[in-house]
This record gives sequence, structure tokens and C-alpha cells, in this order.
Amino acid sequence: MKQTILGLFAALILMTASCSNDEKDEPTTYDPATEIAGTYLGETKVTNGTSSYSYPESTFIIRKESTGGVRYYLIQNNGKELLTNIYTTVGYSQDKSEYVLAAINENGTITKSGNISYTGTCSVNGEKGYTFTFIGYKEK
Repeated sequence: MKQTILGLFAALILMTASCSNDEKDEPTTYDPATEIAGTYLGETKVTNGTSSYSYPESTFIIRKESTGGVRYYLIQNNGKELLTNIYTTVGYSQDKSEYVLAAINENGTITKSGNISYTGTCSVNGEKGYTFTFIGYKEK
């Protein structure tokens, strides 16, 4: 009987030891620049209050930088670059449901599902004072 009780006690100790998780799991870190990098397809609308242009089938390209930020390029459907080599950092919205891009006079959001909305300023044919909006989705 004493031997059986000792055996049960030893088994209980072994079970407890094997169930404990002394090693802590490393926290998973997410890099928003890596998560949003890619090519987005959509439409660009440009206006200065009197003139308005629309560029369907525009491309918004986001490239990750080694500094943790991103550079982006907005290319019209005719191959002309509307914006080139703009640097910005990437953050999250307050509820972390969207990525947030912000450069001088520009701002945008990208949803976790890859939909993008970006607004900023640009020049058209050398004329300043235009506002553009790109709305699109991430190419799969």
C-alpha cells in the first residue's frame, strides 16, 4: 500500500512537471512596413478646384525601407509617375484596425484586408496646387 501511494505521488509530480511551461513564449512582433509593402491597383482622382482628372487603373507601389518606413510611388495608367520616391513612416490607427501612412500634406489608411485610401498634394504638368486621392486594393 505504501509503495502504491508513493508511486501515485511520483506520477503526480511527473505530470505536474511535464505540464508546466517554464519557458515564456517570445512575443510576436509585427512590422507594419513589411505587411503593407506591395502593389495596389485602383483609381486616382486629381483636382485643383477648377480642373479635375481621373486616372483609372493607376498603380500605387509601396516599398519597405531598411529604416522601418516605406517609400511609395503613384503611377498613372499611361506610365507617368504622379508621385515618386515619397518617404513616410507607418503606424496603426487607434483601434489597430488599419495601418496609417502620413507624410507632409498627405495621409492615408490601409485596412488589414488590403484596401487603401490615400490623399495628398501634387503637381500636374508643372502646375502646383492639385490634390489627389487614390482608392484601391492590394494586388494578390
